[in-house]
Amino acid sequence: MDIGWVLILIIFYFHLGWCWVSVLERINPDYVWSPLKHTAALLLWPFSLILVDAGMEDTHDHHD
Repeated sequence: MDIGWVLILIIFYFHLGWCWVSVLERINPDYVWSPLKHTAALLLWPFSLILVDAGMEDTHDHHD
């Protein structure tokens, strides 16, 4: 039963990563332009999310 939970969590993690890469491609199409960056964003999506959010907040602060 424990292996089932581990597999569910891994699938959930990759599903959220896949969703984040799709959102990232719509927000900034130039960001994910190589297979290496696409894979890195998929595997390390929490860090990618934090970095993109921080970058968007910085640009938002400069426009106000």
